Amino acid sequence: MGLAFPHGPIEATDMFIPLAWIIGERTGVGLGWKMIMQCLFMGRALALPSISVGSIKLALLTTSAYARVRRQFGLSIDTYEGIKESLAELVELTYVSEAARSLTAALVDSGSRPLAVSSLMKYRITENARSAINHALDVHAGKGACDGPANYLLSAYNAVPIGVTVEGANIVSRSVITFAQGVLQSHPFVRPALESCESKNYKQDLDDFDSAISGHIQLLQANAARSFLHAISGGVFASCPRDVPKDIRNWYRALSRYTSSFAYLSDVTVITMGHELKKKQKLGGRLADVLAELYILSAVLKQYEEDGFPAEDYPIIEQSLTNGLYRIEKNLLAVIRNFPQRLLRPLLFSIVFPVGAWRQPAKDALTTTVADSVSEATPTRARLTRHVFISDSSNDSVRQLENAFVAANHAASVYKKIRAATRAGLLKKDHTQLQVAESKGIITSEEAHLLQEAEKTAKVAIAVDTFEQDVYRPA
Repeated sequence: MGLAFPHGPIEATDMFIPLAWIIGERTGVGLGWKMIMQCLFMGRALALPSISVGSIKLALLTTSAYARVRRQFGLSIDTYEGIKESLAELVELTYVSEAARSLTAALVDSGSRPLAVSSLMKYRITENARSAINHALDVHAGKGACDGPANYLLSAYNAVPIGVTVEGANIVSRSVITFAQGVLQSHPFVRPALESCESKNYKQDLDDFDSAISGHIQLLQANAARSFLHAISGGVFASCPRDVPKDIRNWYRALSRYTSSFAYLSDVTVITMGHELKKKQKLGGRLADVLAELYILSAVLKQYEEDGFPAEDYPIIEQSLTNGLYRIEKNLLAVIRNFPQRLLRPLLFSIVFPVGAWRQPAKDALTTTVADSVSEATPTRARLTRHVFISDSSNDSVRQLENAFVAANHAASVYKKIRAATRAGLLKKDHTQLQVAESKGIITSEEAHLLQEAEKTAKVAIAVDTFEQDVYRPA
């Protein structure tokens, strides 16, 4: 993709590789497959999600600034609902992706190696990056479509296919690896049952098998009871931390409710599908999506707690949980409606949705609030874009955009005065507007200076690169 990412076969003839070149030297010979699988885990769990989160944060930082700096019909484009819709989506993608990245890094740092988590992180966060960059380009429009040093989005856009396809393409990661393979790794009774069939000690194996099967049946019954109880009660009796604010306790209870439903459907699926599970990739993909949502939304609540429950971030939490729980319900319904054993569908629906499915996506008023939270230099915007590098160089395009963002916010009240005076017929829309406004006392000389500075920096920030014909060469 034109990036510094060498990825392909290397061929050579009569090539000698000394032992010193092998990782581990003599003791590492023959362990290449094991090493590369370990590297794939780290790539799925840490590297690709981290790279993707960097792209997502860059998309939010630049798009929120560009939407404030870019003006159309006398208004910053971030005042238009279509732009707010994309901004709100960007904010949500940034928050949930960073929360999941942070939690997963902590898990790996503690020594955990969960296959399902690494797979769902890989496919979900790289897909989030694809969505974020697309939203960013939609808002930037022509600015994002012109190549050159001033385009800070193009390299991230070009890198999207790499994250989506490498180390287990997202289709495979979602439809096979996360659930169909991950459930064997994480289920407390499936793997012991399988392992009991493979050794030579018949009596011990029989006891182990009976123990695993009886444990699985008891777990299935417990999950069915929990799923039904939490669904019919609205999760009132679900577990919830005591030391969290009251306004988010229901979110913890909702996650507990859907976790029970997911566990119940997973057990039924494993028991009825058996070795056919990997072939039921639509079913496995939907269950993988539910697991991914449960994990990511849990990470969101954890991140909110670690940030100290800032009230200004709550609309983001509410939007993320509202949309995430809606997607969970939609996928659980799809699993039940398409379950291969038709006779089980009414039973599954009555246990998981005894009072029906009622979740809806976030309302427009909430998404507007979320979009507005990054329209100025707020603490929320700072938290969402923390650790993003911005050069101090005045020639750096992102630095120029941030300078224009600050100037536009300083001049926001002046723009309102000019617009109000124009609508009242006191000013004309021409090149003398600023001078006339100052002469009539509509704005002060200091305010006129703020407006001039905002216009000057905005012109630099929104400009695209131009090249002489002898410099430009088509790819």
